[in-house]
Amino acid sequence: MDNDMPSLKTLLQLPCGWQTIWQTTASGGVTIHLQAIRKTGHGPECIKCSTSVHSRRRRRIQPLPCTGQALWLIFAVRHLYCRNPSCLRKIFAESLEPFAGWRQQASQSLQKLQHQPGIAGGEAGRRAVAAVLRTSADTLIRRVTTTPETKQPYTPLVGVDERTWSWGHRYGTLIVNLDTHRPMVLFPGRDKCALTSWFRKYPEIQVVSRDRGGIYAMAAREGAPQARQVADRWHLLKNIGNALERMMYRWFIRVSETGSTELQRVSAGMEADAAAICEVITSSRSNGVVGGHVNRLKMLKRQMYGRAGFGLLRRRVMCPLA
Repeated sequence: MDNDMPSLKTLLQLPCGWQTIWQTTASGGVTIHLQAIRKTGHGPECIKCSTSVHSRRRRRIQPLPCTGQALWLIFAVRHLYCRNPSCLRKIFAESLEPFAGWRQQASQSLQKLQHQPGIAGGEAGRRAVAAVLRTSADTLIRRVTTTPETKQPYTPLVGVDERTWSWGHRYGTLIVNLDTHRPMVLFPGRDKCALTSWFRKYPEIQVVSRDRGGIYAMAAREGAPQARQVADRWHLLKNIGNALERMMYRWFIRVSETGSTELQRVSAGMEADAAAICEVITSSRSNGVVGGHVNRLKMLKRQMYGRAGFGLLRRRVMCPLA
């Protein structure tokens, strides 16, 4: 029975090759001191063994909490001489990878745990995990901004729409995978050249769902000429509805033919975009998914009171946990 019980080292997820020397318990948590079991170290450049110790230092790493208490691991890290004459690095330190990276003060498992509530927002995430994990809102935000972004799988079906950073002044661009309904990329602007360059990287794109803005139409036409363009139903109906509304109000004031100007303007725009409008009727694809993600992006921005930088906002939008 006792042999089947997991060891303390396994429960605490201590790194391999290190043994516990002693531990102390205080109100702030539990501190465990460790030293290396092996006598030799491997140089990071030449991978040669060395037993020549140059010096020692203490490295403090925070792993996952244990039974609701904060846990600290203090490693007696050795600095060794590299005896390989052809190696450029003469002195190296013992590595704690993959338990903890270089210059990191938290274990990889703790960083992953902090990343998940960080996606929900700094202060909101801190309060959500306060009962089991003591951390700060800034730490959670830092985990989000330093964690490598997950690359989304590419698809022949994409949707493009704009997002307003500052109403009437600054606009961004959101591209969504219409198969998985997940965002693929978020641009800080709506530059035609940048969007055209992105389309050219993926010649497998067959369908581009977009609003009726001229920039996206030209970018898709130049960057993905092989793709069919599908106009957004919602924008199409909204444009017609707005034109009819303006026309009706003018009819109430002056019962005349002045309202036809608005219809002629809408008609000219529809005629120039006739191919994409026809796809609205014949194709099952639409830009509704992209519009939903734009609304989600607005919600994430408002959660952070509009003060989040583009880098943090992009990571929250692209993360599958959000």
